[in-house]
Amino acid sequence: MPSPMRRHVVALDGSPCSVSALRRGVTEASAAGTELLALHVIPETLANDPAHRIAGEAMMDALVDAALGGRPLASVGKEIAYGHPAEVIVDRTGETDLLLIGAAFTGAPFDGSTVAAVLRGRRCPVLVCSSPDLSDRMSWAVRLPARRPAWHR
Repeated sequence: MPSPMRRHVVALDGSPCSVSALRRGVTEASAAGTELLALHVIPETLANDPAHRIAGEAMMDALVDAALGGRPLASVGKEIAYGHPAEVIVDRTGETDLLLIGAAFTGAPFDGSTVAAVLRGRRCPVLVCSSPDLSDRMSWAVRLPARRPAWHR
């Protein structure tokens, strides 16, 4: 029986750190031969405004195309979802080999509300890209093991 396609998910909000996570996701998926899914979450309160979906699709198309830089991957997908960002991200990573997410340091490490909630509820390994890729500084990442979220126990 053939093994199912493995998948890496990148939480993409357009911030410099999420773009760094996307670039790292392309590298990780290429090396592992996995599918890559770029996931953009729009808060439920904006679900009735089609402009947010159109802007999200345009942002994802441009960033994914730039990150691929002409490199082929077995499969690249883009998904826009609505809801609480952390809950949607954790829910979409149930059958995932790796989640990549960007986290800017604005005080304490991983203090962003979405990143902190994703780390508490993670169900797969998480790679946190904590700084944007800059010409004079290399971004770094922290890899954390999987954990079942409290709301799924």
